[in-house]
Amino acid sequence: MDKRFLKNVFVTVLFVIGSVANVMSFDRIDFTVQNGGPGIDNPVGGDHGPSRAPMMPPYVGIEGHTLDFSCVGYDVTFYLLNEDEEPVFTLFIPAGTSTVELPSMLEGSYEICLVRGNWCFCGWIEL
Repeated sequence: MDKRFLKNVFVTVLFVIGSVANVMSFDRIDFTVQNGGPGIDNPVGGDHGPSRAPMMPPYVGIEGHTLDFSCVGYDVTFYLLNEDEEPVFTLFIPAGTSTVELPSMLEGSYEICLVRGNWCFCGWIEL
């Protein structure tokens, strides 16, 4: 094998290990995926047909009031919903954002929804 190829593989492996170690201090939020959600009045579907590939939920971690978005590579609109499904906190999160700090006054169980286009990723968090 080419030494340059092996060097590139080694550097890539070190980068991935470093990235994963950073994220592992956060608890992962489990998401369900749906077409439509908060802020989406009319989900697209009819003209475009069904998706040919499953939409994978993003990896988002939580520790206290800090959310880790370092593994999310696209823009999302963030919604935090109370038990009545009313938004209590909304934020646009651009691609490349590593962490988001939620207000410390928020306490209890909340539904978290991340909207990307017509796709909504929903899960539950405890603050």
